[in-house]
This record gives sequence, C-alpha cells and structure tokens, in this order.
Amino acid sequence: MKNGLVPLLVICLFTGACSSNSKEQKAIKAIRTAMVDQQVNDAEFVSALALVQKAGIVTINDAGVRTPIHNEEELALYFVGKGISEPAAVLKKYVKNTVPLERLVVMLENSMSMQGYFKSGTSTFTRPIIALYNGVTKDVSIETAYIGENAKHAQVLTAVAKDTFDSNLANGKILVGQSSPLDQIFATAIAMAADNVQTVSCVITDGIISGTSQETKRDPEFTLKHLPLIEQRIRDAVSSQEKVDFLVYRFDGEFSGVYYDYHNKTHKLNGSPRPFFIFLFGAADHLTEFAQKVEKEPNFRFTDRLASYEAGGYKTLTKGQLMGSQNTEKVNIVPAQNSVIMPSRVQAPVNFRLRMSVRDLPAFVNDENYLQANLTFQYKDPASGIPLPADGFLQGLHADNPALGTYILDLQVSPELAAKFGQDMDINISLGGILDEWYLQKSCADDTVGGGNDEDTFCLDALIRAMLLGKGIRPDNLNAAIDIPVKIIKK
Repeated sequence: MKNGLVPLLVICLFTGACSSNSKEQKAIKAIRTAMVDQQVNDAEFVSALALVQKAGIVTINDAGVRTPIHNEEELALYFVGKGISEPAAVLKKYVKNTVPLERLVVMLENSMSMQGYFKSGTSTFTRPIIALYNGVTKDVSIETAYIGENAKHAQVLTAVAKDTFDSNLANGKILVGQSSPLDQIFATAIAMAADNVQTVSCVITDGIISGTSQETKRDPEFTLKHLPLIEQRIRDAVSSQEKVDFLVYRFDGEFSGVYYDYHNKTHKLNGSPRPFFIFLFGAADHLTEFAQKVEKEPNFRFTDRLASYEAGGYKTLTKGQLMGSQNTEKVNIVPAQNSVIMPSRVQAPVNFRLRMSVRDLPAFVNDENYLQANLTFQYKDPASGIPLPADGFLQGLHADNPALGTYILDLQVSPELAAKFGQDMDINISLGGILDEWYLQKSCADDTVGGGNDEDTFCLDALIRAMLLGKGIRPDNLNAAIDIPVKIIKK
C-alpha cells in the first residue's frame, strides 16, 4: 500500500501541472494561428481571448522576449505590436492614427540675456541641444534657426543651416538679438506645429518672461508691474491651437556674461549656475515618441520635465483585476464585481491580490517607488461617513510588467480591520490628481543681486501656470488618477 501511494500522488500532481500548461499552450496556439495571414478577425480574437481567460495568464516567448497576456487589452496590444490592426474591431482602439513626424524645427532664443550661456564655453548647454537630433528618426528633416526681437522691435526668425548652427553653438558665435517676449516666440513655435501637423517645434530659452523691448525701455519694471498681462499673453498663445500640446524640460547650466534682472539692470556673472529650458510643441503622440527616444540619450540630462498631455489628460483608473491568495478563512473572490466575500467574523487575516495597469497614466506614475509612496487606502467610518485609513491593507507592491505598466498589490484585511466594517464596505485604493509642480520651488519673484538664488528662474511659476491654463489645466482641480473601490462583503 505504502509503495503504491507515492507514484499515484506524483501522477496526480503531474497531471494537474499538465492541465494548466495545456490550457496555456492552447491559447498560445490560437494566438499564433490567428496571425498566420497577418489579419485577425473578430471571431479569431474572441476565441483566442476566451482561451487566455481560461488559462488565467499566457506568456508568449518570441525569440527570448516574454510577453504576459491576461486580458483583452494586452491581447490587442500584442497583435498591434506585431503589426496587425484589422479587421477585428477591438484592435482599432489600440492603433495610433497620428500621421508620422516629418519635421523637427530647433530654435535658439537669442536675446541679449542668453549670451552668458553661449560664451560660457561649457558643454552643459550644448550637449542637450545636440541630443535633440536623436529624438527623431533619420527620415525626419531637421531645421535650425535663431528667434527673438531685432533692434527695430520686430520678432525675427533667422534660419541657419544646421552645420553652421552646430558650429556657432560650439564656438559661442551666436547672432544676438534684443529682447525675448516668450508669448510671441511661443506663438510662432505653436503656429508651426499647427500649420503642419507633422512638425515638432522646439525653443531653447532661459525661460524668463518679459514685456517687449519697447515696453521695458519705457518702464524697466514693466514685466513685474504688468505680470497678469504677460501671463494672459502666454495663455492666449498656448490656447490658440487646441491640438498642439507642449513638453518642457529644465536643465542645470552655467552662465558667464551679463544678466538682465527684472529692473532691466545688468549684472556680470562668471561661471554661475543658471538653468535653461527646452520647450517642445506638437501633437501629443509625436511629443510622446520624441520623449521616449531623447530621454534615453546620455547627453540629455534634464532635472525636471512637464508635459501638458500628461497633466490632467488622463482617464481615472477605476478597476483592477482581483485575484485569490493563500487563506485559512473561507474567501470567495468575484473579479467581475471587484468584490471579496468573506465570513462575518474572521479569526485570521484575509489575503488577496489586485493587478492594475497604469499604462494610460502619466509616465512618471509607472514607478514602483512612486506608487508605494503615494497610493492611499481608505474606508468610510460606518457611523460618521468620515474617510479613515485602512491600516495594513497594503502588504506589498511590485511591478508585474513595467513595459505594460502593470503592478501587483498584495492586500490583506486583518481581523482588527474587518471588525470595523459593517456588512458591506468599500476600501478605496486612490491616487489623487497628479501634477509634478517642481516649477513652484524653482521660481523666484526677485532676480536682482542678492534678491534670489541664481539657480531659480524669475517668475517661472507664472510662465508654467499660464501655459497650463492655456491648455485648460488647473493644477488645483485635476481628476483623481486612481480610484479603485474593493468591495468587502461579509456573509
């Protein structure tokens, strides 16, 4: 008897493993078969998805690249990634329809206050500008120019051959203009991207807002006195083209030259730290693709970034995928209802897991440390309705597939937490409206000698605020990024 039990146990375990593996293999076979003719129809998609759901998870290995597939979205993205976008209707939702980028226009703002960057002779200024060229593919044309006001107070865009532009940049021999009203410069850059949707325009500047040279000549303090007017001009420039988004990068730089403060008085600086900025304008998809390339460049070492299409332009994540875990208590997970059914009284912790995807949220959210630090877990007190922290609800968090933005949350309802609930209770997994407001800390209202930090930028907060408002984004009124209710039901 004893000798006969061991082989029987091994056979049962082996059979169970084979059963699970068999389901996955059937799903993989259906996926690959559906792609044979380079098209996937509705019936093929539905059939493959049903097999994926039966298997629970399918991992396809393509020449060493492993892709986990759990649901409809990931299956559709897998097909689209293989170049298949029809005729199945579901695939069309995941195909980008933006026309390819054809043109990058790099404009260097050349006001007198920019000379200190040109003459510093350091590569801190030139490196990221040259790196911009690597944000596009070889079939994209690159144009270079200087932009700013001339002595006659007219805004001038001076086209410069790329080789000459690069050489002048390296040698500090830049054609210098007069003033630099950013509202006018941005309006020119935005119009370029709007007139030709296959264009991304770029402005390199110190980011210091001002009136025109005529206005500041009449009154040296014009900019500060009329800051609301300057903000409105910038806001109008940004709002003039609804389909043009912006992406801004801040860089640490070095400045050797004459600096003009808001009184229009000059100060000599020698090797002082001063930031500069690169503003890009274009379609959101183009800017996203550009950022993915250029941010991998070792010479593109920005300190901060902000994208209009990431700030409030996201849908609140309201659902995850509940999964079971090891429990001594009798627990029933109902993924379709995002609910956990448990006994009315529990003696041991109830464990389960939630898988969620932050792929459609701003890129900086797709970070394990960021989520760990910023997610909140609350339930409403049955008596008062006041939100209270669900202590100990999160036991752990780890990346499942960073490329797809998926994370696994290990969750637990302890007996102590369960005792605080009524019969049914929602525990909300939340992340509030998200906007990285670095520009507030790196702005100053006084840029005279001794009046502020050289590493801060005069009225940067006003500039970025006006740009955000131009896109209809109010930092104090953003949608929640994540709001997933997990329903706890006691029976």
